[in-house]
Amino acid sequence: MMQKKLTAERISGNKKSGRFFLQWEFILFYILIGVNIMNSFLSPHYFSGMMGQMSDILGKSFIVFPMTFIILLGDIDISVASTAALSAVMMGVAFQAGFPMPLALLVCLGVGSLCGFINGWLLIKFKEISAVIVTLATISIYRGIA
Repeated sequence: MMQKKLTAERISGNKKSGRFFLQWEFILFYILIGVNIMNSFLSPHYFSGMMGQMSDILGKSFIVFPMTFIILLGDIDISVASTAALSAVMMGVAFQAGFPMPLALLVCLGVGSLCGFINGWLLIKFKEISAVIVTLATISIYRGIA
């Protein structure tokens, strides 16, 4: 009988699974975790400052993530700030009118979705018009309504 050699491949079970966690993306993640742990020991206020920055980033991420998909599809939407302004104003109006905050948030999301739908509908309806022209026009409309 042949004896099986004890190799790293047999120990890990699979040669590829051992290499998976040693890819450069994971190594960068390990470095990020190490730097955060080191900084938390060096400064007692490290994580509290980071949480303050995270709340600032969260507001921008609601605009950045959908824009990423639009840009990946080869278009651009320059009316994002006006859409956000109109949505915020409509949420404030709904809240001042007596709507509870969860319902005012739904109004905000609905208005933003409606503005995006209008932009998309105009682009599909008038295929010969560029996305820049359509969203340039809706900038004025949405900002004027706001």
